Amino acid sequence: MDRPTAPANPRESARGLGWALALQGLLEFGSVVVVLSGLRPASEVVGLIMVGYLLLVVVSCSAGAVWVRKCWRNAEALAPGSQPYRLGPTTAGWLIPVANLWMRRRILLGLWRTLGVSADPILVHLLCVVAPLSALGGLLPGDKSAPVVADIVLAALFIQVVRRITARQSAVLDVPAKEDWEAAVEADRAKLSAK
Repeated sequence: MDRPTAPANPRESARGLGWALALQGLLEFGSVVVVLSGLRPASEVVGLIMVGYLLLVVVSCSAGAVWVRKCWRNAEALAPGSQPYRLGPTTAGWLIPVANLWMRRRILLGLWRTLGVSADPILVHLLCVVAPLSALGGLLPGDKSAPVVADIVLAALFIQVVRRITARQSAVLDVPAKEDWEAAVEADRAKLSAK
């Protein structure tokens, strides 16, 4: 069953995703500062920073997958058949490294338009232009400051897109507070078990 009976609350996963992305940008900025400052054991410090960064990448991918699944379910509850992919391919397209470079745009545009976010989706388009630049920039030889700047811009764009979609979903679906949410889910489960 792809459609839920009660709306999924995307706030918590959006908050976790936002924090993970912000910390990723901060760690990347920190690695550049360490390298530019010329500290003697810079390679060791940058190595530790990169380990933390990679852990945050895993956390942000996981939180992003949870967030996009909840948003997909809500969008499908509002307008069945409006999303470009089913739930499984949406989650896979969000997580698989090469596929997410082109699938992410359609997924985010589907969520943006279905929910009627008031602004033009220029943030989604910018996000989908910066993402490949960020990914490819790290593979190219030479100056690594451009990919770091692209990653920081990418994190900021992601945070804005996630915040706007989440806020619009919460407003459209009138998502209740956490306590009311748990009561609504329990009432929904009771209805389903009665059938």
